[in-house]
Amino acid sequence: MLVKMIHEDCSQDLSQNKDLPLNSYIVAYMVEDQMKYDIVQSDSQVHIFDLYYDKYKNVRGMKWTSGKVSPRVWNYQPPESKKRKR
Repeated sequence: MLVKMIHEDCSQDLSQNKDLPLNSYIVAYMVEDQMKYDIVQSDSQVHIFDLYYDKYKNVRGMKWTSGKVSPRVWNYQPPESKKRKR
């Protein structure tokens, strides 16, 4: 996984959610003189910075969210069980 988008163009308040994964960040960037925020998940801040710099050229900041959930179990959906035919 390089960078996974969780929330795009959102409020800073969403970064206080404890149900976010541990490896999630809130990224601040400027678009046409307007500050925008995204919450993304990645194993490396370098990958996040590179993506946003290439796309917007105006990264203002990046910091950890308040997420407490392990990335392995965050947003996990168990596979559907197959019912046996009798």
